[in-house]
Amino acid sequence: INVGRGTSSLSKERTDVIRGMIVMFVSDETSRRCTLPTNITIYFCTSKAVELITAMEDQEQKQHKENEDEEYKQYVKILCFGDSLTEGLGGLRRRPYAIELEKCINLQFEHEQKRSIVHQMGMSGECTDHMIPRLASILEQASESKNVYQVVCILAGTNDFASDDSAEVIFDRLKALYSQVLVHGNSNNTILVTITIPQSERGVPEFVRRRVAINTMIKEYSTLDFEDGRQVVNVDLESMLPYYDEDGIKDETHWYDMVHMMPAGYDIFGQLVFDSIKDRLRSLYGELPNKDILETSTVHPPPPPPSLAGVPYAPPHRRRREAGQGEAT
Repeated sequence: INVGRGTSSLSKERTDVIRGMIVMFVSDETSRRCTLPTNITIYFCTSKAVELITAMEDQEQKQHKENEDEEYKQYVKILCFGDSLTEGLGGLRRRPYAIELEKCINLQFEHEQKRSIVHQMGMSGECTDHMIPRLASILEQASESKNVYQVVCILAGTNDFASDDSAEVIFDRLKALYSQVLVHGNSNNTILVTITIPQSERGVPEFVRRRVAINTMIKEYSTLDFEDGRQVVNVDLESMLPYYDEDGIKDETHWYDMVHMMPAGYDIFGQLVFDSIKDRLRSLYGELPNKDILETSTVHPPPPPPSLAGVPYAPPHRRRREAGQGEAT
């Protein structure tokens, strides 16, 4: 009865089919002087009809998913994995660097048939020991669906500084994350992007010592020769997006609090990651077009500093030094 009144979630075409089956069934049973009450007859028929229609819709959804999967395989799939710095925490709104990274790639390679899709898998407050099983689950699901990631970017370790773990212990867990990525791609040769832990307002000497030590090990690891042509690139976020200028003044344009960035900072972060992998993406997209991504990228809000219009990003202290002035240009 509910189906006949249109309160079902089934489509109109489906309800018409069910209504027709009820009429046919009741008419047939009436002609046979059926002793079953009419409401029971209608209920029985409706249940069978809904069962049949549900099976039909399940088949359609399965076919639709298969079509989507085939389309999904045409994308270059990128995973951004980490903690709150990957999640984009800071400012009045979250702005993961994955947003700008995906925009940069799609604009740069817009003439190609393939497009990129960037998955942001950041979890605020997470330490590397908890990241290891989480990344394993993400990569396993991707492999099972035969949709492996071509690029995996990892920024981790910031939250580990709250513990007493040594730099060596923290880096061992980072290596465990890296190793998962290097075996993920199999013959697809997934690109691993290692990212150094950025500077912060945590000026405690012990924090600084461990950060510098970990970042040194990250950069050394990224220069190793790996078997089977595994590709590893490094984004030295520590030096490329500094927290302080040479005068020890916080870069308020790009940094929000003692650890997290402003939206503009995350956008620069995304552009730095793009710059590190764009040459590697040529095998996936073809010849790189002669186009400056910073001229076509729309960063909003807030907009990038004027010095970023059409030129590679330079930290404030470097822009000031190159301009020969006492303040950042």
